[in-house]
Amino acid sequence: YLYPVRTILKAPQDYYIVPADYGGAELAGIAWLSDDKTMIDHVRRNALSPEDPDYYEIHSQMAVKAFRLDCVPTKKGLEDAGKLHLRIAAKSIIFGIPYGRGPEALVRECRQEGVEDITVDDCRLLIDTYFQLYPKVGDYLNECKRRSQVE
Repeated sequence: YLYPVRTILKAPQDYYIVPADYGGAELAGIAWLSDDKTMIDHVRRNALSPEDPDYYEIHSQMAVKAFRLDCVPTKKGLEDAGKLHLRIAAKSIIFGIPYGRGPEALVRECRQEGVEDITVDDCRLLIDTYFQLYPKVGDYLNECKRRSQVE
């Protein structure tokens, strides 16, 4: 596109266009549907201001935990450590797991996001970390899969 979509939309006189970001809605939905208390807490804290002491940045935290990195678990912390690509990979995995994406598909998705130096083993490690942190999500997804199968 030559121009961002926002530049082609115009509200009528006396009206306003209010932008909304529902990016966290998928995470919140899977957290609540699975009743995974840890993920519910992380999603709620992720919605706080980054300046709030209770703020929890899900994607960076996942990358730092999975790879046992010695840096601040924030986007800037990973960037300063030269590991921002791992946050991008973690984000792809966190959003891809509910859709049933496996490590190979997630590597391809990471590469589409510009992350070239990610491996299938890296993605497996992130997936394992996800299910260790949020085990009830795994149970919920398995139950959904079981219920969807034709008997």
